[in-house]
Amino acid sequence: TINVINCGTWYVRPTLIFDVSEYSGSFTSLSVKCGSKKLSIGGVSSSYNLEKIIIDLEKQTVRDGKGTSLMAYFGGEFFELAPGVNTIHSAGNIAPFKTQVIYTPEFMYDFDMDWGDADA
Repeated sequence: TINVINCGTWYVRPTLIFDVSEYSGSFTSLSVKCGSKKLSIGGVSSSYNLEKIIIDLEKQTVRDGKGTSLMAYFGGEFFELAPGVNTIHSAGNIAPFKTQVIYTPEFMYDFDMDWGDADA
């Protein structure tokens, strides 16, 4: 479990990188939960020899460190990080593993916009 602070004022979809290289050849499943949304990767053959699992929540893709798609093993729902503190729970058939969360904060600023007839 890790707490990630989204210091922006708007929701973001980060990239999650799970380093499972220490367990190469024995990884078969991973689940990740943030808020009410959960995603999972399962049914991966232990002979696959994974080193990294990269979940790009913005592009909604799951791949290994070599760029090969793992979407055939994916289930669940991609999530966003809300502004503030977000708790990400991860579990798998191996643990612990190194986890990176990469994102760029997004900010919404106040601005005036007139949607009246003159702007139509």
